[in-house]
Amino acid sequence: MLVKILITLLILVAGALLMSGIAIYQNRLPLFSTPGVLERLRIYLTSNVAETEAEPRLPELEIRSYSGDPEYLLDQSRQAIQSLDWELVSYDANRKEIHAIVRTPLWSFRDDVLVRVRPGDYDEQSVYVRSSSRLGRGDLGKNSRNILDFYRAVEQRL
Repeated sequence: MLVKILITLLILVAGALLMSGIAIYQNRLPLFSTPGVLERLRIYLTSNVAETEAEPRLPELEIRSYSGDPEYLLDQSRQAIQSLDWELVSYDANRKEIHAIVRTPLWSFRDDVLVRVRPGDYDEQSVYVRSSSRLGRGDLGKNSRNILDFYRAVEQRL
């Protein structure tokens, strides 16, 4: 009886690890880049928020700056969100902020994405992005993928 319980438990753990690995792989993240595989796995398995910063732990989450008028960049950000088929919740031109919802493909979990355009150095504007999952303790890198997809869509428009 104890052997059957241990085998069942082992199968469940192996299945959970396999599904987590598949999800991380599908998010097309730079798993082997700085700060290394173990640190990235720790972040992806224990954090349900990703946001851009001036000096982030994950280099791909550095705040990006673009030249141009802030209103133009905000509008390009809105168009990028629409091109990604994300749900546009709010667009505040005065505060230069956008709130969108991303639904995960399999279970339709919701991730909130906040975009802010702020004055940067010289004639550039900083585009800050924060993506957070509503459920769970680890996002398996999905919020980082949301940010990278958003930046890619914006850069295709500029």
